[in-house]
Amino acid sequence: MDEIFKNILTISQNVLAYSNDVDNGLEGIKTSSSKVSHEVQTIAAFTEENTAAMEEVMASIESQEERVQDIVKSFSELERMTKELNSLLNN
Repeated sequence: MDEIFKNILTISQNVLAYSNDVDNGLEGIKTSSSKVSHEVQTIAAFTEENTAAMEEVMASIESQEERVQDIVKSFSELERMTKELNSLLNN
């Protein structure tokens, strides 16, 4: 009978040891998960900042494109007026 209780005790101790190992493993997973979550949040914030910066760059490019188009129109108008002036002077 003592042998049975010793076996039960040994098995119980083994189960407790495995349980502690599992608990420690879960703590490690929890810590890793927390680190990963933090890094994902950091990446999300960085991505959001980059997106905002890119939107600003695109708005600036669009504004510059409009200015260039205005300059091209002005040169076209100047060329037309120059031709018209030359025409008037030659007549």
